[in-house]
Amino acid sequence: MSGQATSTYANERNWGAIVSSLITAIGNYNVQYNFQAISIALIVMSKVECTQTNPLDCQQGHQESWVSGTAGATVFAGAIFGQLTMGYAGDIIGRNLAMTVTLSIAAVSALFSAVLPTGSASAVYITIIICRFLLGVGLGGIYPLSAIKAAEDAAAASSLEALKKQSKLQQQGGKAANVGSEESDSDKDVHASSAAKAFFWQAPGAMSPWILALILTYYPSVSTNTRWRLLLGLGTVPATLAIILSFIEVRLNKQQVEWLEDHLDNLESSQIQEDAHLAALAHAMQAGHDGAASPVLTQPVAHRRSRTRTSSSNSFISVGTSGTAGTTGTGVGTVLSGQSLSYYSVRSSMSFHSTRSILATEKGALKAALVKSDNRRKLIATGGGWFLYDVCYYGVALFGGQILASLEHPDDDNVTSDINIRTTTQKEILALSMAIPGCLASIYLLSRISTKRLQIYGFLLIVVCFVLLAVLTEPLKDNPNALYALYCTLLFALTIPNVTTYILPAETFPKDIRSTFNGISAACGKAGAVVGAYVFGPLAAATSYNFVFYSCAAIALLGAVISYVYIDDAPLSDDTSAAAGVDKGLPMRHAGSGSTHKGAMTSASTLSGPSSLKLPL
Repeated sequence: MSGQATSTYANERNWGAIVSSLITAIGNYNVQYNFQAISIALIVMSKVECTQTNPLDCQQGHQESWVSGTAGATVFAGAIFGQLTMGYAGDIIGRNLAMTVTLSIAAVSALFSAVLPTGSASAVYITIIICRFLLGVGLGGIYPLSAIKAAEDAAAASSLEALKKQSKLQQQGGKAANVGSEESDSDKDVHASSAAKAFFWQAPGAMSPWILALILTYYPSVSTNTRWRLLLGLGTVPATLAIILSFIEVRLNKQQVEWLEDHLDNLESSQIQEDAHLAALAHAMQAGHDGAASPVLTQPVAHRRSRTRTSSSNSFISVGTSGTAGTTGTGVGTVLSGQSLSYYSVRSSMSFHSTRSILATEKGALKAALVKSDNRRKLIATGGGWFLYDVCYYGVALFGGQILASLEHPDDDNVTSDINIRTTTQKEILALSMAIPGCLASIYLLSRISTKRLQIYGFLLIVVCFVLLAVLTEPLKDNPNALYALYCTLLFALTIPNVTTYILPAETFPKDIRSTFNGISAACGKAGAVVGAYVFGPLAAATSYNFVFYSCAAIALLGAVISYVYIDDAPLSDDTSAAAGVDKGLPMRHAGSGSTHKGAMTSASTLSGPSSLKLPL
């Protein structure tokens, strides 16, 4: 990239960051669209695909017991597998490539679930169940990868903007600023608020299949068979769009990497010359006369290009000047330390695939990370809280249509009729829309209080809502609108821990094992979803909804206790390699710390000269 192109690019908008945000937002939208689509699709298709001997039973929403429970739970079983495998893949092959793979699985499986089912009703449901399992694998992988990609890419974009400001200052003849010297958003390895903003799009995703079902009721010419296939098949569209954007992101990131290379080349050249001059003057003053020996460069500038050509390695070169102690000043060692650190963070984030993680380079690293007591304690906080939350959420929200139908006591028992589907979808859309203010409130509160406190408050609010729902269900049985209002309030409360459990693993675990442990945490959550999908339906039939509500209140209270005991308020430790169980010394920033990994950017006094630094090869 020429100097003129470099100057122009420094003033351009970071389109790569925008595309990255779109990918994670669409990925989250896709997750909840497909999770919710099966709920309304089962209601719609009961009119023509009946596993009961009496078709009237199906029209009243009563399929054979294995249909609704298995169709809902298998997608979560697949999600568990996807979260574990794709989360691990994110640390091995890189976030971006793993994200593209998991989106591809989701797109193909959603399409197959709509076009492949044929034959008898049982054969149709079995085919759907198999496709939904594969769909779950793809959707499950999106959970950890989208959270980490959103948080890390936003941090990298912030660092890139800091580098661009540095470049503009230099072009204007201003003094070079040290972007690594102050704590700011560009210092953080993850931006949790960006992950929360990506998560926001799960709310519109959850609403969309219900909106589509509502629209289709006004078109009686569209057959029931076409309706349910359309509901399931459209889940492939957002995933496909995200895949296309992923390839666009690769091209945009290539431009950004080229700009980074040229920018640091120019910076090295000017700053090394300046430091050489300062060191020469200092040496001359000490010798008592002008023209003393010239400073020695421990690494020729001509070797600068090797930095980016072998960026996947973990080795470093030392660039500096010799001289006496106490003459460091503000030369290359001071300025480039922050520049190099930002470069490393941004360059790593922009890679389509990467093998930098210790899980890929060190034998036994995963086992070492899993057995480390600190990581297990963190996993209780992230995975345990997510498990308890999903038991509550999917035990109630996944079957929202059936719950609302039960609360409303409709005069017409045919739940597959257009009028009843219209009523159910309208209520469900409004109920699910409560997640929008819930997400917005969570994003706002995350800038005011810690994730730990917000999660505790969210669980306690859920406890209150479940207890109120249990206590008031019977007195308000003749006032369905009041019960519906309580149900909406519950969904609002459920959103808060939904956001915090999603972003907490990205904040908690070090970068080298972050994707893997995020996947494990998310898998714990989906294990809770399977429990909720299988247990609460039969439990409500055997007892009552009140008993289910009290049970969920107790589970949410336990979630608050675990959050209080096991979530650490302290910022992520600087020693990320120790947390992972392997000593690597990689340069890295950490959420909330604003400090540099010890050993990655060493002080001048520990290197060959007063202005030495390490740059990634």
